[in-house]
Amino acid sequence: MEEQFVTYMRNLAINCKDILHTDQDKRFFHIRSIFEGDLIITNIKSLTADVIMVVESPEGNLSDNDGDNPFEIKRAAFILLKKLKTSDLSHEPLYDGLMKVAKKIIGRMRKDRRDNVIHHFKVDIDYSKIGPIAENRYGYRFEFEWGMSTSAIVFNENDWLN
Repeated sequence: MEEQFVTYMRNLAINCKDILHTDQDKRFFHIRSIFEGDLIITNIKSLTADVIMVVESPEGNLSDNDGDNPFEIKRAAFILLKKLKTSDLSHEPLYDGLMKVAKKIIGRMRKDRRDNVIHHFKVDIDYSKIGPIAENRYGYRFEFEWGMSTSAIVFNENDWLN
């Protein structure tokens, strides 16, 4: 599921006119966890594009909701960042512009879900402002549900000494 998610998000970064990622003009990268701070900073510093997309691998939540059917919910995230120019008096135009890009991406994801290109996306998105990150970049982090499945959470006496 992780590889499919990263490939899908990379394709969005390639095809979104506000990002236009290519192998020659990188504007997209993938991290396994938000805790890979050094990797994030290194990658951001290496990119010169106006808007960049960072994608986090899906993580999960195991739950049984006090019932008989345990399940696992996968959550994924993407980050949009833009460099704040020293001449800018306010962050608001930067944030407004990135929110417009995000809504285009989310709109495409909704269309792809309706067209059965993706099956796991649920539009219930938490977002928060982030920054400054390397090279005076600011932006948003968007987190959303990317799948749900039943999960075998069972007690087996043979796994325990007592």
